[in-house]
Amino acid sequence: MKASKKLSVGVIVACTALLGGAVFGGVADAKKKKSSNVANITAAPRSIVQSTGAGPTHRFGVTPVFFNVSKKFKGKTVAADSVILTVSLSGPAGSLDDTSFRLSNPKGRTAMLDSPGLSTSTTIGPLTITPNSPFGTCGVPPCPDPFNTVNGPGFVGTVGDNSLQIFTGTAMRGTWTLNIIDTDTNNGADALTSAKLSITAAKS
Repeated sequence: MKASKKLSVGVIVACTALLGGAVFGGVADAKKKKSSNVANITAAPRSIVQSTGAGPTHRFGVTPVFFNVSKKFKGKTVAADSVILTVSLSGPAGSLDDTSFRLSNPKGRTAMLDSPGLSTSTTIGPLTITPNSPFGTCGVPPCPDPFNTVNGPGFVGTVGDNSLQIFTGTAMRGTWTLNIIDTDTNNGADALTSAKLSITAAKS
């Protein structure tokens, strides 16, 4: 009788251990499989390279900012309308209106995005640029277009630029490059104070 009880206890313990292992193994497996399908990459602040020269010797100032989408992010291609850029800049009045952006994916496909700066702007942003926002910028409010809701100077808010739609379905992983272009040699010392690139992977 005692031997039978010991055997029963042993079976129960063994079953419990197996069930426990299955449960904990399931949790561990879930953790292993869990990965983000959204890449949010930030870049460090930096000075913006100024344009130089005049006439035939004029050269734009180009400041590259790199965002690396590594293999840890789930998925390989970009979901529709999912590339979102957020930037903040600062500089003397009259310089930020001569600044524009060029965003390129790892294969070199490029979207050309204009800065909304004004001659009176000393800061831009945080300005979020999305592929499908209906809103635009307004230089000096009030503006007649009700969709021009992001007011300057300052331009804090979210605007749309459908140029970003060209990245839909392209390669997600690798190094994305934001080139900040300064076109006027008379500009002062501008700076990128923050930048973030957000990309969502397409469902496989």
